[in-house]
Amino acid sequence: MAKFVDFFQYARFERHPTLTMSRYGRRTLTGEADGPVITWTAEHKIVAMLKAVPEHLVGAAKEQFKAFLTPENLAIMAATMAVLGGIQAIPGADAVVDALMVGLAWYQFGWAGLVACKDLIDAFMMAIRAKSHAEIEAAAKLAATAVLALGVTVLLYKIIARTREGEGNTGDAAEADTVPRGSRQDVLKRYEANNRGLTYPRGDDPFKPVSQYDPENMTADQQMARENLEAQGWDGDKIDQVLKSGSNFDADEMPPGDPVWKIGNAGLDPASGQPSPYLLNESSYNSLVDQGYVSQDGTVLDRIGVKQTLALPCYNMAQTIVRGTINQDTTALISKINPANELFTLDQGAGNEMTGQLFMSGGGTQATIDPNAITW
Repeated sequence: MAKFVDFFQYARFERHPTLTMSRYGRRTLTGEADGPVITWTAEHKIVAMLKAVPEHLVGAAKEQFKAFLTPENLAIMAATMAVLGGIQAIPGADAVVDALMVGLAWYQFGWAGLVACKDLIDAFMMAIRAKSHAEIEAAAKLAATAVLALGVTVLLYKIIARTREGEGNTGDAAEADTVPRGSRQDVLKRYEANNRGLTYPRGDDPFKPVSQYDPENMTADQQMARENLEAQGWDGDKIDQVLKSGSNFDADEMPPGDPVWKIGNAGLDPASGQPSPYLLNESSYNSLVDQGYVSQDGTVLDRIGVKQTLALPCYNMAQTIVRGTINQDTTALISKINPANELFTLDQGAGNEMTGQLFMSGGGTQATIDPNAITW
């Protein structure tokens, strides 16, 4: 990881960082690979890995990735990534390859994309060097992790779109460009200015956590979480929201006197209105302090850092923190916060609008607690 960051500090990328590596040309795959994996071409190994990725995804993520696997997209990805594998075999050239991929991930997603891109690069290289079906499967599983962290297939679509430049944008490549490039920094700038010129678009829910939650096929910790949330009295919609937004669920017994915190907008009164299932216990609060996002006395020092770590929706501007106290023995549901993608409408002035996307890395910890067990 340090290699990526150090190289990025000194490298400057053209507008489309993958364009350079895609101009080596594309080769057409002919038929399925046969024989032992060790005898396959790099292209066939990459195709086999990509086709295995959906088996490690569920729900919408699985369907969207399967839709990505068209014959042409597979051929483009195989040829492009096989070239990268060949370049990486040259001593000292691997940093250049990594930088090309990282440049695109940074451009589209910022720091969170840079982190997830490491897994994606490693997955392609693992597939290229695979000598068995088991190693192809291991590469597919790693690629699935990156696909989820990067918001399903956006980065892969961007690679396809850059490769097709000069051929006209049609089909999947045209669809990939529906999110305007460069909007992330614009979104963060407007968020920092208290959402000035930034609103939710109409239509489908614009806030989408990156989740592996399938209500028809829950994991053991998700089942435990659902039972805990039902016992706390949350309705079905709130339960589904928590299960989508979190992972690695665990229970934590909290005695009277334990502190809890709620982050929100200036003038926040957590005792009024609808209770929130997204709170901080002492360890999750201290984590924000340790990262320099909030002060020990409860002052927000870095609103964007808080937003990224807690994957907060736009309407929560993280301007203030309110402390509450547990008033009875209770069981809190603790979970790791999943990454999330959020769409916005950006006012460009003169009646013009554009759609912006913000990817939030998550990674913080949230506590869901029976509202009756908290005194604010």
